Amino acid sequence: MKTSQQSLFGKKLSDAVPEFAVLLKDIHAVGKSKDAVKSQIELSSQGRRIIVLVQITKETVEGRLVGYVLTFDDITDLLSAQRKAAWADVARRIAHEIKNPLTPITLATDRLIKKYMPDDAAEQDRFREYVSIISRQVDDIG
Repeated sequence: MKTSQQSLFGKKLSDAVPEFAVLLKDIHAVGKSKDAVKSQIELSSQGRRIIVLVQITKETVEGRLVGYVLTFDDITDLLSAQRKAAWADVARRIAHEIKNPLTPITLATDRLIKKYMPDDAAEQDRFREYVSIISRQVDDIG
């Protein structure tokens, strides 16, 4: 929903952007010990979902509240990049765990051929075929 700038003049921020209402309530509730609140808020605009990091700070002059400073930063792309990096790390770890046992399996097939090769020619062909199946599957996984 697109709002014209003219229609926002004179409106409370919590009415113009209802998602900020909770932060405005929090800035009033924290008392004098804390002059700022920060939160991550999800907004929808023109069918697009954005995530903003919002901070509201009280501005006071001689102990009297004169207004607020509101800062916000669109962190949608940052969060998306962090999620992608996390999934890439998961994929890398899984790949490592899968590949880890492949080298010993390959070495074992080489040892099988050297140590347990049958003397009979027909048996040798069958034995090589079995070991070859293991080797191809290991290569496919790798």
